[in-house]
Amino acid sequence: ELVQAFPGAKVILTDLDEDQWWLSTSKAKEALARDVPGVPLNNSPVKHWLQRIFAPSYGKFCAFLRFYWAAKLGYSEGHVSEHVARRRFREHTSYVKARMASAYSAKQLLVYNVVDGWMPLCSFLEQKEPADGFPEVRYKNRDKNQPEWFGRVTGMTLLFHPNGVMISLLRRELLSNAVIGFSFATLLLFVLFLLEGPTPAGLVYLAVLGTIWTAYVVMYETMYKIPFLFVLSTTLKCLLIAGSLQTSSVVYGVLKEQVASRDKIPSALVLLTNRLTATACCCLYLLATTKRVSLGASPMAFSSFAVTNEISSWAGYEVMRYFSYRVQVMSKSAKMLPTMMVGRVWLGKRYSPPEYLRAVLALCCVFAMHCADEWDQARSQSKKAQDWAMGAGMLGIFFIADSYTSTIQEGLYQEKGLTEVQMMLGGNLLGLSVSMVRIVSSFSKISASIDAMSSNGAGMFWRLLGLGVMSALTQFCIYSAISVLGADGFAWAQ
Repeated sequence: ELVQAFPGAKVILTDLDEDQWWLSTSKAKEALARDVPGVPLNNSPVKHWLQRIFAPSYGKFCAFLRFYWAAKLGYSEGHVSEHVARRRFREHTSYVKARMASAYSAKQLLVYNVVDGWMPLCSFLEQKEPADGFPEVRYKNRDKNQPEWFGRVTGMTLLFHPNGVMISLLRRELLSNAVIGFSFATLLLFVLFLLEGPTPAGLVYLAVLGTIWTAYVVMYETMYKIPFLFVLSTTLKCLLIAGSLQTSSVVYGVLKEQVASRDKIPSALVLLTNRLTATACCCLYLLATTKRVSLGASPMAFSSFAVTNEISSWAGYEVMRYFSYRVQVMSKSAKMLPTMMVGRVWLGKRYSPPEYLRAVLALCCVFAMHCADEWDQARSQSKKAQDWAMGAGMLGIFFIADSYTSTIQEGLYQEKGLTEVQMMLGGNLLGLSVSMVRIVSSFSKISASIDAMSSNGAGMFWRLLGLGVMSALTQFCIYSAISVLGADGFAWAQ
């Protein structure tokens, strides 16, 4: 078609070494199977099912993409056949060269390799060579896995244009799924109330509200803050993370308040249990998926993150002795301002005045809600000023340490290319050493707690073990949210 449309044109046929092409194709396959949100070439049946349920139009596109790679490059069961791919490359290159050579004269056709620089290209086009030398590839968006030209070259930018058919289908499908999900949650809430179950109904209500809020933030972040190449798949992934994060956080908070307020288990023993459980879950997951346990970076790379994470976990537990879990959850809404300040200092990020104003207003609103909440509580009337000061101090330590933790994690994701499980494993392994030191310093309290567990039955033990499992699940959801949204988006989602 090009030959018939432009018979008198000058044609530049780019030539690429076969080994270079295979290396580039392998990287593209890895990106589409692991790095690109939504992972169209991922071989997981669960991901394919979720795509068909939440975004049928995108699921069809991914199915077509897998079919195309299978037909052209021998893609099967998550792998590309090198033999088939190289043979197809040679056949295609030979055909294009022969077809162009038969249609165009030597003066109209240039077989060009970019490693040759300006001279053959400028001679063919009869233009003067630029004085500033041949350009080099520089990625402008280093915080992304793909260069800025990726969407234009692959055609993804046109496919997912804001006014295109794919985006319209996406919005329609997300809206219908949101309506169906909210209706189901409302019906479940009504049934639980009829069964006189205020506690489980309240948990469902909190999870529904948190999911709706997080979905709004996710849609805002994806639709307006990142290129449309990543919109559809990122939204799908974030909505799933949001639901898991809110549900696990609510259950974790209930168990945490019981363990801290009723069972009086020392924070050192709680943190040690959480670290051991999370480490075991990470090792089992890596052995099941990759057949080996690997951190992906040196242990020292996790040192700063592990220390701040340990401090925030300890402070978050100690806050429960002075404030309710409801107050602590509300306080997380004000974490945006400390996160922005830490991101400005640590990663050199820049924020606009409206973003700072929005964070300050959120802080003021949360402070007002805290005051109203504590004023209405009867137990707040007898709370001593010393308890208020200790609670506020622990809350401040939690804010600062948690802000540094998420910001350092975002930097590690960008610099080392770690997975969520590797990040979780590295932080918990180094956190174990800190927990062991605290175990030694609080050995008398821990011995008393162990004696209490043995005398009071298995209830305390199962609550402690359940808290460890929910802590591991919550950590994975948090690390996934930071990996996808970054520290700022995660702070808003919380």
